[in-house]
Amino acid sequence: MKDLDRYGLAGLRETQKRIEDMLAQESKTIPEVKSASVEDRSREELEPQKPEDKVVDADASAGEDSAEKPAKGGDSAEAKPEEDDDDDDDDDELPDFGGLHNIFNFLRQPALKPWWQGPNVCVQRDVKEEEAPESKTESAGNGFLVFGVGISQFSSCKHSPSRYVCTTVTTKDGKTNKSTVTYQCCHGSRRVQGKDGCQIVDTKSVVETAKEIGCNEFERAVENEGLVDALSGNKTVFMPVDVAFTRFKMEEPSGNSIQTNEVMFDEDKASSKRDVLLNHVVPGIYEMSDLENEMLLTSDNNNKTLRINGYPGGIVTVNCALINATDKLTSDGVIHTIDKVLVPVTHSLADLLEEKRFSKFKKLLEENNLLEPLKGEKTATVFALTNDQVDLLEPKHAMCMQTILRHHILPHTVCSAAVRSSRISSTDLADNWVHMERSEDGTVVLDKTVKVTESDKMATNGVLHVVDGFIIPSSARSATDLLVQTNHTRFLALLEKANLKKEVDKSPEITLFVPVEAKMAELEQLEGEELKNTLMFHIADGKFDSDYLDNGVMLKTKDHDEKIRVTAKANVLSALMGQDSSLSVQCVPLTRVDGRICNGYAHEVSKPLMPANSTVLELIENDSRFTFLKDALKGTKMEEQLKSGDGSPITLLAPSNEAFQNLDADTLGKIATDKDAADSFIRAHVLNDAVCCSNVGPSSWPFVSSVRALSGSAIPTNRRSSDVTFGGVRVQTCDLIARDGIVHIINGALVSNKRRISNPFSDEEIVIHKPASDIILAGL
Repeated sequence: MKDLDRYGLAGLRETQKRIEDMLAQESKTIPEVKSASVEDRSREELEPQKPEDKVVDADASAGEDSAEKPAKGGDSAEAKPEEDDDDDDDDDELPDFGGLHNIFNFLRQPALKPWWQGPNVCVQRDVKEEEAPESKTESAGNGFLVFGVGISQFSSCKHSPSRYVCTTVTTKDGKTNKSTVTYQCCHGSRRVQGKDGCQIVDTKSVVETAKEIGCNEFERAVENEGLVDALSGNKTVFMPVDVAFTRFKMEEPSGNSIQTNEVMFDEDKASSKRDVLLNHVVPGIYEMSDLENEMLLTSDNNNKTLRINGYPGGIVTVNCALINATDKLTSDGVIHTIDKVLVPVTHSLADLLEEKRFSKFKKLLEENNLLEPLKGEKTATVFALTNDQVDLLEPKHAMCMQTILRHHILPHTVCSAAVRSSRISSTDLADNWVHMERSEDGTVVLDKTVKVTESDKMATNGVLHVVDGFIIPSSARSATDLLVQTNHTRFLALLEKANLKKEVDKSPEITLFVPVEAKMAELEQLEGEELKNTLMFHIADGKFDSDYLDNGVMLKTKDHDEKIRVTAKANVLSALMGQDSSLSVQCVPLTRVDGRICNGYAHEVSKPLMPANSTVLELIENDSRFTFLKDALKGTKMEEQLKSGDGSPITLLAPSNEAFQNLDADTLGKIATDKDAADSFIRAHVLNDAVCCSNVGPSSWPFVSSVRALSGSAIPTNRRSSDVTFGGVRVQTCDLIARDGIVHIINGALVSNKRRISNPFSDEEIVIHKPASDIILAGL
């Protein structure tokens, strides 16, 4: 105790004993509860509980007895504290902390119970067994994954305002067992804020409820057709309000048939009143929290489908009818009111286009391979034109027809109800944006120019809207139009001069590299075939956006003998800051990217692209600035490697003649007389990748970027303003482009000038390259 006294804690053990005795004494007033095993705990959660705190299993029969559970607190309410039998005085008990709750009493309070363990909560269990997929991980919220010998198990749970779903997927011996337990309010009950579980609400029959919520016309039609019983039971009814049903009856053709909102090809396909009414009834109870976008429900009308869609602003539709009042409980079902009658849907989008007035639009879709997908189950929205509107297309847009048609098809269902007071946007098949908004008179307008004249013609695989003209996306333009719009008129003039303008506009797929206007002087000096060949070097075969362009990609040009090399590099600091890699083609940086034209893409470059006319070896041999380097290279293994060429691009950091002259006599003599030494010297200046000056960014400790030489050494790179350095040596001339790589002229040689000093604090060494350079810890 002496050490404890030293810190003022002499009574620690005694106080601890008093606390333990107090807890033991008070625990005698709490009934003993047996710790449940995993299986017992699951059973307690899943089986019905006592009436005021029960969970009702939806799969259990109504007459099944409920297991009893001890009342909360057991006999503790009447139990009296036993006599204090310890030897301590009452004064030794823990003091009252000014009315604050005793922390130990707080810790003994039961944890707040989740709502789904409260009263009037029903439980539904579903178990499915299937063959285990080769590679698939299913997740439905936060979960955990357990692996055992020959078995894996993933469990997850997700919440919604009125539902709690737990899913366990177990894979064993090639079989997958998926068990789903769903907790939700029993029918006739609702979640109430601040209340435990679900609270009972008053409900009435479907007929009485229909009258109360303003659906009298639908209710009378149901009674007249003798379908009241069909709406009873566990059913979800999408019920048109009186205004909608009255409007529908006024549009109803004579006789006992009701025309559907699809195109009717013959009279016998018309739907009966009975079918229409049953088309609003779905087996099972679906509250709003159960509905999901593009969800398909099966109606009581011969299993015809109803499509659910959700949009921004809490807008939910069923077959493009807006759902207004929701979750109106009946004695055994639920009603959602809607703003139009749901006539049965029987035709696909391709079927709807069979109507004669769409024949020209349908033919265009066929010619561009866009009609066949509209026959299947894949969901789409089609903006269709009548024949008269197709005839009004301007001739200049004809070459971009596929791009325009793809702008008329959205890969999901968009109903007119989604377009409210604000503008909404969606992507088409080509990932171009289609903007939709309401005009002052309530008309839906697309891209501020085209009006929807007929809306919400439902199909089994989506919806069709009739529009009064073609929607022309910004990408539906020729290369010529883009060059005019972006003010690249000097490049356009050269294309015309070389008779390449039509080829650029009419080629099936191209990628155009357009120099900035200020750097066109060099190209404008060229004439005849030289001009044409140089311009063709700016045109790549194929459509390549900036996402495709990556380091090492080679693009075949219209001059098929030449290829454009793409380089992309990001230094460490830029990568950590989330900046994109610097993109270059032929070492010319891209300044603007992804200009869309109907037959491809256009990218702006900082100067004209020039094709490579020689190899790295030929460039060295024919340039007087490399006299010393050429002599050093002769007879080395590196020379043979450059002659053979293995296809991999290199970067040569070529010391100038002055750089060699600045070497000390011993080093220079060794390079001149010892070919192995010369080979090692040169390999220290050759990088095993194409690296342009534009790919080198600023770097400083600890974010030092480096490149690897063929010698194996790492060469740090850096940029300060316009100066680029490799290993601290400045580049005099950047980017001499060869067919097999790149040459940079440097003003010094990369000769090891480092010295090592011992580190008294560890086994590491401190390597100092030269004054004012970075310090690198080696030996890690």
